[in-house]
Parts: sequence; C-alpha cells; structure tokens
Amino acid sequence: FLFLFFNFSYSKDSLITADQLETDENQNVYAEGNVKIIYGDEIMRSETLYVDEINNEIILDKDFQYRDKDGNYYFGSKATFSKDFKEGIIEDFSYFGTDKLRLRGTKANKIGNIDIVDKATITPCKTIKFLGCPLWQTKASTLIHDKEKLLIYQKNSRLEVLNVPILYTPYSVTPSPLRKTR
Repeated sequence: FLFLFFNFSYSKDSLITADQLETDENQNVYAEGNVKIIYGDEIMRSETLYVDEINNEIILDKDFQYRDKDGNYYFGSKATFSKDFKEGIIEDFSYFGTDKLRLRGTKANKIGNIDIVDKATITPCKTIKFLGCPLWQTKASTLIHDKEKLLIYQKNSRLEVLNVPILYTPYSVTPSPLRKTR
C-alpha cells in the first residue's frame, strides 16, 4: 500500500493535511485518513472531512477532536462547524477545559464563546476508578457555558454526590471554573 500525504490550503489562514485529498469544480474539499486542519492556533483532527465552500461549513461524519486557541478540547461523533470554527453543532459532545472542567452532553451548539449543551453532565472531578463515577457532578436538561461572562447557566439541574441525587433546582447560575476570582 502506498499512502500519500497531501497539504491543501483552503483559506490563507488555514492548512489541511490528510492521506487522501480531493477537490471538485466548486473547490469543495473531501479529505480522508489522518485529517488535520490548522487554523491559527486551533487544530481539528478526524478521519474524514468535507469542506462545503458554498455554505462555508466543515462537515465531520466520524469521531473528531478539536483544540481551540485557549487549549480547551472538544470531542464528538459528528459535527458541522463554520470554516472559522466560531460556530458549530456537535453530536455526542465532550469538553475538557484547561481549567480541568469536564462537560458532556448528547448535543452541543457552539456559538462564539458560548456552549449550549443538551442533557449535560458537568464536573471538575476525575472519575474514581473503583466507584466508576466522580465524587460530585451536576446534571442538567440544558446547560449554557458562557466563557465570556464566566458563568454557567443550568435548567432542571441536580447535584449528585457519588451518583446519588442530593439537590434539585429548576434553574441555577454558577461561576465558571475559568473565573479566577470569586
């Protein structure tokens, strides 16, 4: 087998690398195998990628990893992003922040510095191996993480300690772990 390594620049600030790379008459890009997009300080990795030039979208049909300019990681099974990564819709969402924040959900919308997550679970704690859960976590039907105002808004949230529900509240606002002063 012969694998070829291609580089392709779809805008002057970005670079795509992949094992296979194709373009069509509209300059749409299809990449497969070890795909990586570098846009400034942001990096996205996946096995497949489609860049839709008409709609200015990046479409990912397989698991992916995205690191934003602040070093936070986003993971998902499928996604559609704008070409500048400022907006996106992510299925089977996971987020690991530089502040040790862990956030999961069934679906997330990324709009600039705001993440809106459905059926979210959030915790700064690592999973305790012999218990299979973190020390504490909060689950919410909808969670909004505003990284600009440094606040987390939750709807229908409940606090769990060792997976035991302790407290329910229909709405809550808490400071984000990104906030250095309380």
